[in-house]
Amino acid sequence: MSHTIHPIEYPQKYSHSMSFLTPNPTLLESKLSRFTPETTRVVTDFDSTLTADNGKTSWSLFADSGLMPESYVVRRQVLKDRYYPYEIDLSLSETERSGYMRDWWIGHLELLVEYGLHKDILEQVVNHEMKIRTGMDSMLQELEELSIPVLVLSAGITQSIESVLRNQNLLFQEISIASNSLIFNAEWICQWIDTKQIIHVCNKDEWDASENVQETFKARTNILLFGDSLDDIKMIRNEERDSTIAVGFCTSNRVHQREKFLDTFDIVVESNTGDGGVGKFLLERIKS
Repeated sequence: MSHTIHPIEYPQKYSHSMSFLTPNPTLLESKLSRFTPETTRVVTDFDSTLTADNGKTSWSLFADSGLMPESYVVRRQVLKDRYYPYEIDLSLSETERSGYMRDWWIGHLELLVEYGLHKDILEQVVNHEMKIRTGMDSMLQELEELSIPVLVLSAGITQSIESVLRNQNLLFQEISIASNSLIFNAEWICQWIDTKQIIHVCNKDEWDASENVQETFKARTNILLFGDSLDDIKMIRNEERDSTIAVGFCTSNRVHQREKFLDTFDIVVESNTGDGGVGKFLLERIKS
């Protein structure tokens, strides 16, 4: 489906590029009119969404760090070469893709355990390499001030997310994190992962919210969703779509999916490192 693109301009105080794309400005305005701070919650991806897209993710950072053995780097690349084509092959069934992704995630985890990943290396690497997307820090700060709950739902690593947010003074009370939590021994060497639910790129719709998150979100029927993958729309249920404003960051490696992004998201931002100002803009509209 080919779209008529509607660039939306917004004040420079929110952004340097000052525009985003929407396939349906009338629908966007209609949704915005129903949002209030008291009825809003946020669900967001982490890698390349809250963070800038520099080609690295929570899982890939270790191979690029120079702190892991070369044999780990080689074996990790073998896994990527085998499984990444399945991640981007949308002709496969959801069941097939999900199975391959689970195998990939577990295979990489087994390498981290085999090579004795230390928590100090994890924190050193993520805080050197991962930067918050421009504008997203201001959005998280305002969400905290407005007491709007935020769920970070990520196929990455819980400890990496916590470390980056803590280092940037953004690990706020209103933020909950649902991701893959590594288990460390007394010497802080990675032993395994909490396998009750491995979250990968294809199964965010299967994630079970904790009782605390469910209770927090119960009265929050309007959702701001942020993601950088077509699969991120699965962070909400289909029946919640009409009460969701979904923002998709279409990064340079997903330009070929631009039309599908416009089919999937209410707002599309074409940037690798900005434009998180769209979040601040939406919050100003919600408050007004």
